[in-house]
Amino acid sequence: MAAIKKVGVFAVLAVALLMFSSVAFSAAASSSASDSLSQLLSAVGAFLAGFGSSSTTITGYQVSETIVCPAKITAKSDKSSYVKGESGTFTVNTYDSAGSPSYSKVAVKYNIAGIDYNGELITNPSGTFSTGITAMGAAVGVYSYTFSSPSGCGYVSATLTYEVVDASTAPAPTPAPTPVVVKEQVKCAFMNSAYLQKCYSNDGRFSCSGTGTCVAGVSGDKGTKLTWKSSCGGYAYTVIDEVNEQAEFKCEATPTPTPVCTDSDGGSNYYVKGVSSDGKTDYPDYCS
Repeated sequence: MAAIKKVGVFAVLAVALLMFSSVAFSAAASSSASDSLSQLLSAVGAFLAGFGSSSTTITGYQVSETIVCPAKITAKSDKSSYVKGESGTFTVNTYDSAGSPSYSKVAVKYNIAGIDYNGELITNPSGTFSTGITAMGAAVGVYSYTFSSPSGCGYVSATLTYEVVDASTAPAPTPAPTPVVVKEQVKCAFMNSAYLQKCYSNDGRFSCSGTGTCVAGVSGDKGTKLTWKSSCGGYAYTVIDEVNEQAEFKCEATPTPTPVCTDSDGGSNYYVKGVSSDGKTDYPDYCS
């Protein structure tokens, strides 16, 4: 495509595009608005036509940029439906054949009040054109914009569609679902343990203690996942779903200690305490 040489093109171009977007993309329904749109599009088209030459001067401003043919165009609005009088935005992006943002000219076609309009816009060097949508005074209905590559380029396009609805018919927002609180019991089983143990949920809300087993009452939003710990180590997992569950913990068995004793009678009464002597000092027997 042709190279454009101007300085401050964004200052000049922004004014034209701002005028273009504020009217051309308003969903106005009246014939006077249609006439204004038609006149403005003609003016914008004449302005943009000057970009076809390799060197153009506008009131002494010059820049050096290259407008390329877009290989891909995307278009999206911030919402799919607007209440009459509501404002929003939409964005057009252009990309080159390598998938990088491209500084491109884009043809625009749309219909307002049954009349087709054609225009053009130019994305910035970052491949973006963004403008406001004003549904103020717009007729209720569906609005569609087609963005395509200009003549002389391989054809690519994107379509943006949104709806303008009356406030009285606009769907009410969907209320957030009310959480369902349920109850259940969780039985903690301390495997291989003959001693008092404790289990507790990770958030500290639920717990119980017992020898061998214990039962904790649990309540909360249905579907909530709980992580359990125990005093003898390990983890277990349950879900609050109104179904009683069991959390098992594999405790390590505690070995029985072997007594170590001394005895004065040579072991005949091993566990009976007495006194032993080394010939100088007497010592009490002991077992540990």
